[in-house]
Amino acid sequence: MKGDKEIDMVGAALKNQFEQLFISGAPEWGLLSGSQLSKKLSDVGLKGFEVMEPFEKALDRITKIAKSANRPTLIFGSHYVAKAIFNKFGFLF
Repeated sequence: MKGDKEIDMVGAALKNQFEQLFISGAPEWGLLSGSQLSKKLSDVGLKGFEVMEPFEKALDRITKIAKSANRPTLIFGSHYVAKAIFNKFGFLF
C-alpha cells in the first residue's frame, strides 16, 4: 500500500473480518514497509494482526497455512506486488 491511501477506510474494511491477518510491505516497489503499514493501521484501530517482512516471507507463510488447513487464502494488495504473487504461485505475468 502506498502512504497516500485512505488508511481509515482500509482499516475499517479489514476489522474483524479474518481469523488471521498478516501485514507486509515492499518499500523496494514504492510501497510502505510492513512496519509502517502496521503503525498506520494500528493508529486507526486495527488490532490482532502479525507483521511479516519481507513480502516473500509472508507469501511463504500463507502458502503453508493454506496447505495445512486446506483452506483458501486471500491476498489484498497493490498491483505493484502482482509479479511476486504470480511468480510464487506459477501464474504467467
